[in-house]
Amino acid sequence: MKRESVAHFNLVKMQNRRVIRNLLREESPLSVAKAASKAGLSYPTASGLLKELAATGEALVSKEQDVAGGRPGICYELNPSYRYALTIHFDDRSLKAVLHDAFGRQVKRYVMENIDSGIGVWEIIDFIRMIQDEYPALSAVAIGIPGAVHGTEIRHLPKFPNLIGSHLADALRTELDVDVYIENDTNAIAFAEVGRWEDFAHIMYVEEDKCIGVGIVLQGEVMKGSNGCAGEMEYLCRNMEDREDTFVTAILALTCVLNLPDILISGEFCTEGNVRKIRERLCERLPEDRLPEIHVIDDMTGLYVRGLLRRILAAWSEQM
Repeated sequence: MKRESVAHFNLVKMQNRRVIRNLLREESPLSVAKAASKAGLSYPTASGLLKELAATGEALVSKEQDVAGGRPGICYELNPSYRYALTIHFDDRSLKAVLHDAFGRQVKRYVMENIDSGIGVWEIIDFIRMIQDEYPALSAVAIGIPGAVHGTEIRHLPKFPNLIGSHLADALRTELDVDVYIENDTNAIAFAEVGRWEDFAHIMYVEEDKCIGVGIVLQGEVMKGSNGCAGEMEYLCRNMEDREDTFVTAILALTCVLNLPDILISGEFCTEGNVRKIRERLCERLPEDRLPEIHVIDDMTGLYVRGLLRRILAAWSEQM
């Protein structure tokens, strides 16, 4: 077989393995026949791929399934402990982590309490190393930070100045041999909401710091800008102490530039009563028919963790 033909055969095989793996994550257990039908593959091809995944431990052979009119057939399911994902985010003065199995289900929670402004890269590495020692199959970490990120570099993180300028993701990859994704907090929350709305922005007001963060999503993609600072709209706001004016300014700018159909808002100030006041002030500046729908969003911690986890699951779904 020619070299080009071998390369093509291997590529097709890897793509088919990815399809089968994703099917197992979505629906386990699966019989060979059902996997073949859903993947659009022949029975022998699906059977061979499932056997390979079982041989590496990524899939498990489950109980035999009764087949009408024939002998029981073997089923396969994704091995939940084959690999683990860890989501981490800063929550005021603590570092909170959630461990997830290969399906994305929560396994265990961890907290590093009472962190101070001097926390650095090595404290975070040691925290994750402790979790990896307990779960050696930990293979991916997603970190959310209340600041600006460009590539692997943390550009802006006022509460934790020792991390500014650091390449935390690179350090974790080197020290722990894991895949690492690092994300701005509001962008992670916005990413969790992709699919519910198409084009939208999420404005989060942080009461303690009197500041906002904005995650912008266009055609299902979180917009980060040329250096990771898309959505840093606090520079437009004249008085961050005035929460109502802050939201009005941000929504006005987003509407005039992007004309988004939906704006999501969150924070202690965000109630339906305040939304009415915000709309009234916006109508003083814009025709009412140009205003976006404004939605109040709760459960920010749940969305934060879900958005970080989706980063890992999206990467896993693309792996060959």
